[in-house]
Order: sequence, then C-alpha cells, then structure tokens
Amino acid sequence: MSEVIKRKIPKKYIFIIFILIISGFFVYYVINSTRQAKVTQILYDLGYKSIKNVQVINKTHLENKDTRKRSVSFKILFFNKKLQKNCIGFVYKNNSKKYEQNIDCT
Repeated sequence: MSEVIKRKIPKKYIFIIFILIISGFFVYYVINSTRQAKVTQILYDLGYKSIKNVQVINKTHLENKDTRKRSVSFKILFFNKKLQKNCIGFVYKNNSKKYEQNIDCT
C-alpha cells in the first residue's frame, strides 16, 4: 500500500491569508458605510429628515444611449420615524445633477 504524503501549509502563508481576509472585510465595511452615508445625505436633502436603518440594496450605473450621458440609481430601504413606516424605492440622479425619487412607504 502506498501512503499519501501530506504537506502542511507554512505558517507565514496562513498568516498572509488571514491578513487578506481581514483586510477584505475592512474594505467591504468602509465601502458599505460610505455608500449608506451618501444616501442618507441625499434623503435628507430630499426632505426625509427623521430616518433610520438606511440600507442600500443596489447601486446601478445607467447610460442614455442617445446622449451617452451617465447617471446613477440607488435602490434603498429605510424606516421613516415621522410616519412610523418602512419605505422602499429608488433615488435617481438625472443629467442636471439633481436627484429624483420614487419612494413608497407602507
């Protein structure tokens, strides 16, 4: 019978993999928190003053085929403290750099 030779992973490679995983979680957290802060500020400018639990579900880059102008659309979910309702919808940045909204609160 032949024995299968097992080779252990060196400790420095395990340490490097651990550091890469931790840095990946850190980068994800920073990107997610800055995106939520940006959307919270946009909602504040649109008139939603008392909100909490803002979640950015999706961020989509759009392009008009005729004019070749690019824009951004956010799909968001948040709780409106004033109405005591959950709200979901879209915030869209149009060509004139102004934000439009399509938000439903239930």
